Amino acid sequence: MQADLQAIAFGLSTKEDLYLFGSLRRVKKGQYLHVKMEVKEPLRKAFQYFCTKHNLNIEEIVFKLGNREIKATESPADIYLKHSDIINIYNREKLPRSTFSGDMWEMYQRGEYTDVSLEVDGKSFDAHKAVLSARCKKFQAMFRSQMKEGDQKKVVLNSGTASAFSLLLEYLYTDRIKWFADPQGQNREASQHSSSGSIEKSHLVVPDKCTKTQSPEEDDENKSKHSGRVLKIREETIMNLYCLAEEYLLDRLKAICEEQLKKILNPTNAPLILYHTDLLNAEALKEHCFGIIIENHEHVLYGEPIKMLSPKLMLELMQRFAENKNQNPMKRFRSAMDEAESSRRNKQRRVRFDTK
Repeated sequence: MQADLQAIAFGLSTKEDLYLFGSLRRVKKGQYLHVKMEVKEPLRKAFQYFCTKHNLNIEEIVFKLGNREIKATESPADIYLKHSDIINIYNREKLPRSTFSGDMWEMYQRGEYTDVSLEVDGKSFDAHKAVLSARCKKFQAMFRSQMKEGDQKKVVLNSGTASAFSLLLEYLYTDRIKWFADPQGQNREASQHSSSGSIEKSHLVVPDKCTKTQSPEEDDENKSKHSGRVLKIREETIMNLYCLAEEYLLDRLKAICEEQLKKILNPTNAPLILYHTDLLNAEALKEHCFGIIIENHEHVLYGEPIKMLSPKLMLELMQRFAENKNQNPMKRFRSAMDEAESSRRNKQRRVRFDTK
């Protein structure tokens, strides 16, 4: 008899379809769960059991008795729960997602209320002086009344490629770059732009002697697939965008570009990106490039791209080879070069053997 007085039976019922993070339906409206527990025991146990059973997040739903929200730390006695009472379950209401970035970008794309046309690499971009001035100090100074650009409706800018400048505008209007958020979309979009010509040839400076990005035998096998371009479209565009971020004093955009370049660094492109990061004083990215080259020196040191590095960069590379080694930097570097050359010759021997 005493045990029955200390226990209570009640129900949990869904008053609407419950969703996980507002997307996938998990429990339909009208589902019922019978619960029996001690009156002094916290309701968390019953709530957690229900969520675990139906794969729900307890933070995403609300438990109510009448109009009162029930906390998981409360017990049946705390809320004066009676036998056969029903606790109703709802989705937790959230603030609607902000549409500010999307609205700003749509306004730009529709060309509404524009008051300036920016010409870059032969392509015109209609924009809003107020937005550009609020987001970028260089544009703010440019559009001041005492500057000649302040009264002009069309301004010609010597600012890299049109494709990179388009991404710069997207960042200024939305504070993000959608292209970076979709790695699969990057490859697909880059391929489409390459075939249509909508992404222009890179304006990056690449020394004439650097014409390959692969080992000699790999390059011979893929001449039909590669047109001699040193960097992929994606890499070129990000590097050009980084240059624009430097020019327009946009530190956050520079950091975003650095993170993207770190993701696509590999033994093939590391020397080329290192060359440009040195010119742009991007020290963090520069260190990543050194790490990739040293870790994959047998694939990198006999390739053509490494020859583009300046004497200063080559000296830095040798010093990093010698770090934590009781060897002279030149001796350590030459040893690595010998290893790379030996690896290359062994590969050539295997290729000749396979063809016989």
